[in-house]
Amino acid sequence: MDAALDNIKKLVGNVEPGQLRYVDSFVAGPVGLFMPVGGECYYALSQHSHPSYMFVLSFDEQTRIMLGEKIIAARHGEILSISPGIFHRELP
Repeated sequence: MDAALDNIKKLVGNVEPGQLRYVDSFVAGPVGLFMPVGGECYYALSQHSHPSYMFVLSFDEQTRIMLGEKIIAARHGEILSISPGIFHRELP
């Protein structure tokens, strides 16, 4: 397995390379930064959970995350936190 992908999986879980094709990432030990830059993150659109905490900084009013049956809409400049093991997905 690619070392960079192995480090990403330690933070986000079982992700395939194609799911991150439009995502720039930087991973340094126990911290990673992931930013969609040329399209949607296909992993984020799938139902999943992470082995680590996830913090989402919204740059617009369109970021929405589904937790179970509840939809969370982030506001510009707010940070949303999701604990490890919580299943969620972004809405397109």
